Amino acid sequence: MSREEYIYTVNPCYECGCYDPDEGCSMASVDIAYACRQETETFKIKSFYYNNPDFRKYVDRYCLTYKLQVDEALTHEIVKLTYQYYKDEEALNGKTKK
Repeated sequence: MSREEYIYTVNPCYECGCYDPDEGCSMASVDIAYACRQETETFKIKSFYYNNPDFRKYVDRYCLTYKLQVDEALTHEIVKLTYQYYKDEEALNGKTKK
């Protein structure tokens, strides 16, 4: 198996070889724009969690139900889909109130 095939099958970050499964993106970058695509998605979801009270309520309830930490819950596919739903709803209805 070539290095590229190995990275593609093991590494969720396809842009570079800096992804560590335990630590996340290990690319030394100060600017989030240059960070790993995998990490920027997580950053956006976490930012939305702090700024949208409805999504935060959903995630908190999800964490209580499944006994998870917020950071772990935000990586689950169902939470990502719910994030997309709330994000689209916010775009249609305007900005949320805090």
